Amino acid sequence: MLYVGNDLVKDVLPDVIRLPIFPALVRDPVLALRLRRLCRLLEFGAPSLAVETRLLTDLRSLFVRHARIEERQRIGRDPGHVRRIQDFLRSNLQRNVRLDELRQLTGLSKAYLIRSFRRSVGMPPYEWLLQLRIENAKNRLQQGCPISDLAIELGFADQSHFHRRFKSITGVTPAVFVEGHYRSRQENTGSR
Repeated sequence: MLYVGNDLVKDVLPDVIRLPIFPALVRDPVLALRLRRLCRLLEFGAPSLAVETRLLTDLRSLFVRHARIEERQRIGRDPGHVRRIQDFLRSNLQRNVRLDELRQLTGLSKAYLIRSFRRSVGMPPYEWLLQLRIENAKNRLQQGCPISDLAIELGFADQSHFHRRFKSITGVTPAVFVEGHYRSRQENTGSR
């Protein structure tokens, strides 16, 4: 069960004029599944930025799809804020960054920050951070860094988490990536 207090509603809908009003019953199996997954993330301690992003995004979906809301609209892409967030994430690649840190950095509400970042970059901040970590891992693997050293160094929960995320982004496991990299280097060296 999720308790959504007024402060959280204001984080999700920062420009709300009145609190959302729901009909008596909401039926949305897809959103229900997303909310159950969110509860599992909260229960098992996933990375803060991922959990907070999912929480605000899923709750916004719930409000927008099923509640009557009156919101003042903000417009713009805020490229300066996005650049500040990207620089901060690059500097804190290994840390479990919290969405509140990004909010303090930009002065934007958490929900607007996520929407603005997604609109400018094409993905939420946590997904961008994951891609950055995987790019860093690829570079380090190409330099001969052992796979076992990278998971914790790059802020993943464990080696299994690192493998899953690496494969989801690159399409191959770190070991297959290393094997392919060395094979292509050997082929290039041998053909000269």
